[in-house]
Amino acid sequence: MAPPQRISELARSPWTIENRLHFVRDTAFGEDASKIRTSHGLENMATLRNLAINTLRDHGHASIAAGLADARSRYFCPL
Repeated sequence: MAPPQRISELARSPWTIENRLHFVRDTAFGEDASKIRTSHGLENMATLRNLAINTLRDHGHASIAAGLADARSRYFCPL
């Protein structure tokens, strides 16, 4: 029999993907509101969003929204 702490970890583990990826993709990138519906567009955009999230995390951003704001202010010039 596993200790209670391990059972708790196992019970919560399916939510890790939802909380660390799907929720972030929807809130930071508005994925659920996307109008892309053709060919491989959905898969391609999901891949690009994942790349952006992982790049921001690799650069130390715990908050993806804050990381996106930082990237916008650093790399994109206002018109």
